[in-house]
Amino acid sequence: MALTALAGIAGETPDQQWSQVPIVPAPAIGVVDTTVHYTLHRGAGVWSDEHGIKAANYLIGYCRDNLGLPLKMVNRKAEAAIRMCKAEQKIPGCNASYILSVNNTGVDLKGDTEDQIFYGVMSLLQLLPSRPGDVPVMNGIGVVDNNRYGYRGMHL
Repeated sequence: MALTALAGIAGETPDQQWSQVPIVPAPAIGVVDTTVHYTLHRGAGVWSDEHGIKAANYLIGYCRDNLGLPLKMVNRKAEAAIRMCKAEQKIPGCNASYILSVNNTGVDLKGDTEDQIFYGVMSLLQLLPSRPGDVPVMNGIGVVDNNRYGYRGMHL
């Protein structure tokens, strides 16, 4: 489903406006559609399968403590504005990857591993405002990213 969402974002129509993906480091693949928007409201639901629980809890805590934006864990995927889980299949040619998509119904994040889901949350946080009280409005986005190196960190 996330690949379909990414393909849908990448399908260009005349009224779409494209810009750079505002994520550092730049993802392997990233597209932004400034004609699609999603507003993350106070009390929005976060759903995760067992592979994304730690990342979901981190996201909820970060938004509460740093943005003054209370989110809540929900039990049903259909109730969630942010949905994260383990990817059903690996992306061909990618070793340990995640797919992040934002559309007018919310945010979907799928990762090959728990770590990749967490890295996807780190990318998602870069799309949110940095000041408490700012309304988080995100452009439509599709990102596929993977480890470029065997080690993730500042120093090799």
